[in-house]
Amino acid sequence: MKAAPPKHWHVWGLILAGDFADLTFWHTKTKKEPVVISKTWPDKPPTEAQKEQRTKFHAAVLTWLALSKEQRQAYTTAVNRLSLPMTAFNLFMALDLRPDPTAKRTIERQARVTLA
Repeated sequence: MKAAPPKHWHVWGLILAGDFADLTFWHTKTKKEPVVISKTWPDKPPTEAQKEQRTKFHAAVLTWLALSKEQRQAYTTAVNRLSLPMTAFNLFMALDLRPDPTAKRTIERQARVTLA
């Protein structure tokens, strides 16, 4: 049985992680101890590689949003049938950002769906 997180990390039953106001919350990987630090901001502009990746990610999100309800449902069906530990959106993004036709065909065949 997992130990409950420290009480001060519970906010209405949720466990804090990420940025909130001017603080960043997370827990250590090994001891699961809470860590809270002041949020830091970038001190230099993004690199060209970061800009390129952000552009690709943005384009993939727009492509997801443009899918029909039936096309999105096919991803949900694949995730559920294959018991994948991700959401339909995560599966779409993974296949869109790192195209792997063999993996996509395998998922389609095993889940008996056609993915957009």
